[in-house]
Amino acid sequence: MAAGGQQRFIIRFADRDRPAAGSPELRQRLQAIAAQAGFDGLDWQRRLAVGADLVATPAPLDAAGAGRLLQAMNGRPDVDYAETDSLATVASGGPVPPPAE
Repeated sequence: MAAGGQQRFIIRFADRDRPAAGSPELRQRLQAIAAQAGFDGLDWQRRLAVGADLVATPAPLDAAGAGRLLQAMNGRPDVDYAETDSLATVASGGPVPPPAE
């Protein structure tokens, strides 16, 4: 989860009509998607190197809410894909064994 209890999602609009990063048109599309899923809005965060946009919910969602949001995103003809944003971290694997002799 993002700061403040937000959840983050990655959405990539199709190349043919991708709105400019942070533009009012992009924000309007995000608001329409949020409304379709039954939420107050999505906060645009930034455009990623792959051309997708990182967005965040104003509040945490339960599994059903996240599913509705992803379904609303992926159900649009102007969206190539949408997915939850997962932060890759290094997990503790315990002590490191000594080098072999």
